[in-house]
Amino acid sequence: MAAFGESKTMRIAELKLGVYLLRFLDVPEKFQRMQADTIAFLRKFDFSNLTVRRGAEHKLIDADELIPGDRVLTFGRLAAPVMIAKQEHLNVLIKVGFQQVLVVEPVRAQQPAANTSFTLAVPAQAPWAKVEPPKPRPKAPSVVIEPIAVESPPNEPSLKRKNDAGDLHQIQDNLSWAKRLAKESNQILEELYESNFINKEAVQATDQLSVEMAKLVEANPHAGNVRSLLKDEDEYTYHHSIDVAQYVISVCHLMQGYGGKQLASVAVGGLLHDIGKSKLPKNLLKKQTKFTPQEKELMRQHPQLGAQILSDLGYTDLQIDIAKHHHVLRQGGYPRQDYDKISNLARLTGVADIYQALTTKRPYKTTEVPGSALQTLLKLSKTQIDPRLVILFIKSVGVYPIGSTLRLKSGEIAFVVGKGTNTARPQIVPVIDKQGKQILHHQLIDLSDPEFAALTVDQPVDHREYFANEALDIFQNLSVL
Repeated sequence: MAAFGESKTMRIAELKLGVYLLRFLDVPEKFQRMQADTIAFLRKFDFSNLTVRRGAEHKLIDADELIPGDRVLTFGRLAAPVMIAKQEHLNVLIKVGFQQVLVVEPVRAQQPAANTSFTLAVPAQAPWAKVEPPKPRPKAPSVVIEPIAVESPPNEPSLKRKNDAGDLHQIQDNLSWAKRLAKESNQILEELYESNFINKEAVQATDQLSVEMAKLVEANPHAGNVRSLLKDEDEYTYHHSIDVAQYVISVCHLMQGYGGKQLASVAVGGLLHDIGKSKLPKNLLKKQTKFTPQEKELMRQHPQLGAQILSDLGYTDLQIDIAKHHHVLRQGGYPRQDYDKISNLARLTGVADIYQALTTKRPYKTTEVPGSALQTLLKLSKTQIDPRLVILFIKSVGVYPIGSTLRLKSGEIAFVVGKGTNTARPQIVPVIDKQGKQILHHQLIDLSDPEFAALTVDQPVDHREYFANEALDIFQNLSVL
């Protein structure tokens, strides 16, 4: 699948065939009062989160909930990007009366350019700084993935666009896709873990979902990360695997230019990195308190069990290496293995595994906000994990990760919606004012813009304290023009 460029606003008259429609930015007169034909039109596009006036009330509904008489105030996002493939499609949009839309165009994937100015303080003589890729197995599939070239990541694209909400809209446009994939992945992983034997059909379905995850990351690498941060948490084991896979492939795509089958193959390794836990007692996986020493020892068997499962099913050496060695550290970890003999992708999966565990709420531990979790990774990089991959991970998610929540010194609570040109001054949208009331009219603020120099970040905060389990829905429905 081709990668997508940045979203942009276009007039209907400027549209050409082959672009993908993301969002309608104006409300034609036809939709001032809904009738049967206009309701049918909107349902064809599978709209979600339409803001309508119904009598004296304002409601947020999906297209299938529309009734005659509703007045559309703002359009939400399409469930997935829709390609304008025929001239008839353009004619319909013109006839209906739309003026402006948000679109993306597919672009050919390019090899990332080297950025020789990026250096890391890694001693060249350090044994863990040298990585040998695993030798290819005869039965491995044809997809071959090179180790991550951590020495020279490409330049990040500039996000310097004052008052431009296009990046936020693109994330929002893909969140429904990200949520659907997470739900499907959760169902398949649950089937794998709950079975007393490995269900080959479910494993094959995991392969298909990995292709979809790769397509999502190519369309927008941040949407899945936002879902991972703000999700309503329930089945930890399954969501943990989904989140880890998402973080790993977003790093590989953003920082290394991975795409297509290569990216999907990495996603498989991420989704199945904990598959060995399917062989452990089910009550151990669902335990809500700390493990006893005996239970810890039992849990530490899962990497080797997982590697055996994937080996028996014919997965690649690299995917097996991810399952077997994602808990190996420079000093310790399990199973016992020299850190310099495991792949970069196994190490990166270990980094993502730690970050996801730190930022996810569990009854027996303190949850860290994303910024604090990144600081923990930096501390661990001094002795336990690869500092080069920690830097790549932080450059990918951002010093203030998109989807994280900040308190400003002026008292407002805001979502981070973009990295900005200054990593310490992200793009934000305030959602709670200094009196603690919800903000209804949202404004995108680029803190790196001199106009907002007086606004400063107080500290990252836990979104659960302010939004409970509604943070993801609130983020998805931020209305910024």
